[in-house]
Amino acid sequence: RRQRQMCIRDRFYDLRESLVTIAPPGSGKSQAHVLRNLLTLKAPAVVLDIKGEMLRASGRWRRDNVGPVQVYAPSLPKISAHYNPLDHVRDDVAGAWEDARKLAELLVVPSTKGGDDYFERRARDMIATSVTDVAISEEGSRRTMQSVLDRMYVSDPAEIATWCDHLAGLSTQLRRQADALRGMPDKQREGVMDSARSHLEVWQSPTLETLSADSTFNAEHLRANNGTLYIVVPLEDIKRQASILRVIIGQTVHALS
Repeated sequence: RRQRQMCIRDRFYDLRESLVTIAPPGSGKSQAHVLRNLLTLKAPAVVLDIKGEMLRASGRWRRDNVGPVQVYAPSLPKISAHYNPLDHVRDDVAGAWEDARKLAELLVVPSTKGGDDYFERRARDMIATSVTDVAISEEGSRRTMQSVLDRMYVSDPAEIATWCDHLAGLSTQLRRQADALRGMPDKQREGVMDSARSHLEVWQSPTLETLSADSTFNAEHLRANNGTLYIVVPLEDIKRQASILRVIIGQTVHALS
């Protein structure tokens, strides 16, 4: 084990391609690779920091020598940065639809069961529809995930019919989704909506309602200002907050590439 640790710590990798390190717990991955990079790399960084160790060991140095530091930590809302996924969805009909589809893919954590899950696919469609509607119909404090949730919790047939009429007047894509929603039997429609709600459940948290009301960082600002974003989510919360992590990291990757 000592030989393996020395091998990991003595290697220096400075190429543009991605690097994946696989080793047992306690073998020095974070200290040898992640921390070393954070204490030498004078460039933007996004760090998934499960234990908060990288923030404590490198945050001050990067703030003093590289650029602004942001910490996204739902368990520490008083110090956490804010992030509103809808800020990355355009407000024109065509752009909103494309961005909403990408966002829905990130919001829905794929089932571990595998196979073709009808309700998961339809839930993704409904979420994309709701995101598109919010992006082009709402402004300011209403243009958030909370408005997306409001649409997912409509269950009264008359309210659903009103929403479908509204969607039909916005775009061809939303009219088709409205027609599909109208044509579903009641139980099937409720199953689809219930599936969508389950995928968005974590966003109901009062803490997340506050943290997703606006954005204090985005990918372009991180790159332009040599910013560092530490995403601090305790190990026990990773599964429950997978949707949030997928959205922040996924939208950042989309924006930068």
